[in-house]
Parts: sequence; structure tokens; C-alpha cells
Amino acid sequence: MSELWQGVLWGALLSIPIGIIVNVSSPAISRALDRRNSTAAARRSAEDLEFRAEAARLAKDRPALYTVLLESLLRIAFVTAIFGALAGVLTLVGQLLDPVIAMTYIGFFGRGIEFLPSLVFAASQLAALIGTILVLNIARQAIILIREVRKVSIAP
Repeated sequence: MSELWQGVLWGALLSIPIGIIVNVSSPAISRALDRRNSTAAARRSAEDLEFRAEAARLAKDRPALYTVLLESLLRIAFVTAIFGALAGVLTLVGQLLDPVIAMTYIGFFGRGIEFLPSLVFAASQLAALIGTILVLNIARQAIILIREVRKVSIAP
């Protein structure tokens, strides 16, 4: 028997039990996913109600709203400073590694370490990217809060 026919035979023999297993386990998996989705939906609904109540409270108490927004600005400044400093230090280390590797290349390290500055530069870019994502997330939350407060303030 050729290898082609052996593959076809094995495929046919294995596809039947796999199909039976999938058909038998599908309802149980579907029920588990439904329970998980309904639990997550209930949690999201509770969080949404809590958020709307907080927005209504802040719409009536402007100094508290300004305090929350000021806290968001301070968090943005803090995250920017931390991740900017981390990215700057990693960039500096990456710049300094080139001459260090060039001076000690033959004597101590041997071959295969040329990638290290590129790896440090990549870590620097990753730190900057993570910091940017965190800042955008903080700003997004503040913008959503402001929009909800405006909706509550405008509503009769």
C-alpha cells in the first residue's frame, strides 16, 4: 500500500472517533460558555450601573469631578515620567553597549553578542509603547467619565 493511501486510511479511521467526541462534547462546552457569558454580562451591568451613579454624583459635585480629573492628569504625568525614564535609560545603555562590545569583542566575549544593543533598543521601544498604552487608557477613562457627566448634566 502506498503512503498516500495509508494517509487516507488513517485520516478516515481517526476522523470518525474525533467527530463523535466533538459532537458529544459540544453541548457541554456550549453550556459552560453560556454560563460564563451570562456571569460576565451581569458583572458588566453592575459595573455600568455603578459608573452611572458615580457620574451622576460627580455631575452634582463639581469640585469632586475636578479632583477626579486632576487625579487622572497626575496619573498620566506619573506614568509618562516613569516609562519615559525607563525608555531613556534603556536607550542610553543600548548606545553605550556598542563601544563596550567593540573594545572587548575579541578578548572577553567572543562571537555572537552583536545582537545585544538591538535587544536593548527593542526593550526601550517596548517600554515606551507600554507607557503610551497606559497613558491612553487613563485618558480614555477620563474622557468616558466626562461624557457621562455631560449626559447626566444635560438630562432633565
